[in-house]
Amino acid sequence: MAPPARLNATQLAQVRELIAEEFNNAFNEIIPNVTTNIIDQVRALLDERAATAPPAGVVAPVAPVRDLMYYYEKFSKCNPPQWDGQDDPVAAKHWLSDVEGAFLTIGCPDQHRVLIAKNQLRKRGRTWWTTTTGRMTEDA
Repeated sequence: MAPPARLNATQLAQVRELIAEEFNNAFNEIIPNVTTNIIDQVRALLDERAATAPPAGVVAPVAPVRDLMYYYEKFSKCNPPQWDGQDDPVAAKHWLSDVEGAFLTIGCPDQHRVLIAKNQLRKRGRTWWTTTTGRMTEDA
């Protein structure tokens, strides 16, 4: 098999110009459709939200602010698993998924989650937590 032929500077410039022209043609053909699709999707989303919005002048109810103990009691009723710190990444992933599921079930806000979840740590899990947080600064 013969090696590929080398292009001279003029041929290379012509190839580049041809590629640029083809790219511009394809780009100019696609962009109007893409923008039209995006605009249609945004309009549909706005129409959907407007249909579910409360009438003008009506204030939507705000979820009540609850304290940490409220969420801890609700979390405990979900019977989340405890973690003893075993060296099994699959088990750790399952534990984390179960705990996150309990938080989602009760609608727990982010600011309470760490304080509540750390109560599920036992043995090596508690030791790891104490060691790790002991090395952190106040901001961390």
